[in-house]
Amino acid sequence: MEREAAPGVQRMLPVSCRPMPGSLHETASINGTSASEKGAISMANTLFTTYCNRNCSYCFAKEKVDLGRNQGDPSKNLSTEGLEKIIDFFKRSQLTRFVVLGGEPTLHPRFGPMIDRILDEPSFDSVMIFTNALMPESARAYLANQRDKRIHVAVNLNAEKEYTPTQWAQVNETLHALGSKVGLGINVYAPGQDYEFLIDAILRHGLTKHVRVGLTHPVSGSGNIHAQTEDFPAIAEDLVRFAALGATHGISFSFDCGFTFCMFTLDQHKELLRHAVRFKSVCSPIIDIGPDLTIWRCFPMVNRANARLEDFQAKNEMIRFYNQKFGKYLPMGNRPECPQCQYRVHGLCSGGCLARTLDSFGK
Repeated sequence: MEREAAPGVQRMLPVSCRPMPGSLHETASINGTSASEKGAISMANTLFTTYCNRNCSYCFAKEKVDLGRNQGDPSKNLSTEGLEKIIDFFKRSQLTRFVVLGGEPTLHPRFGPMIDRILDEPSFDSVMIFTNALMPESARAYLANQRDKRIHVAVNLNAEKEYTPTQWAQVNETLHALGSKVGLGINVYAPGQDYEFLIDAILRHGLTKHVRVGLTHPVSGSGNIHAQTEDFPAIAEDLVRFAALGATHGISFSFDCGFTFCMFTLDQHKELLRHAVRFKSVCSPIIDIGPDLTIWRCFPMVNRANARLEDFQAKNEMIRFYNQKFGKYLPMGNRPECPQCQYRVHGLCSGGCLARTLDSFGK
């Protein structure tokens, strides 16, 4: 099956999709895993709860998030028994990184004891907690007093205008209390977004000098705001400027999944490398595990081919399951040019987010 080029788009490769002598053909893969190594699961995300106290317009988890104030429904929160099943699965799969998501995971009524249980396992060398920083005082105190060096806190931060004054004050209280435990992340959904506030927050609160940059993707049926393909060049310009500005303060950033090589010109790739930003293009199964032990490939694919954790003995079975479901679409990529693109063919670009590809096929 092959898509027709969009009206006005010629069936030829963009300049950035044609390898050039002495170009980034080698340097694009210096970050390690190439895009051709699809399917390897090095981690899985565990949702402590589906409750959330924010309602971000771009949220990729809208289909799973419960914005209700009543947090008493046990089916919305991961149980102790459920956590034990997840830990056993991780150990069978030799997964060493434990990632905690929500909703807002710190709203779980047993947040501290649940984290303590995970830390009891020496096989986990990293425990990453994704939060919006609007956490209960008890959770903030727990994390501030936590001395285990495996704990890392990833705060997805929006610009100040996206919060009420009370919320913004609470966010800053959390950042100040947790300090260097915190690494910031931002979700890119449009050109012209402000990035300078991230630098200000890092310097003011002594946070880790690194920013995770995520590209927002469409989630089927959710109506979430997401980055449009036609805006990719403008977004790329914004990110290159951010890389240069961050570098003046010793702040770097890294790419999350779904970026494409052709978003950036070759000159922009070289500029990113000059500022120690290594391009990464990957779209492999991450696996999200809900509080009820339902699993899905990743949040943009939350409405496609859900399964149960108990259906699999280990991660390799999950890889086979999702590759059988969607593997035939992976070579297609987000654009009509992707199947012939040499960066795609040589494994330097994933072709972008699989959810975007499926949307382009009407799947």
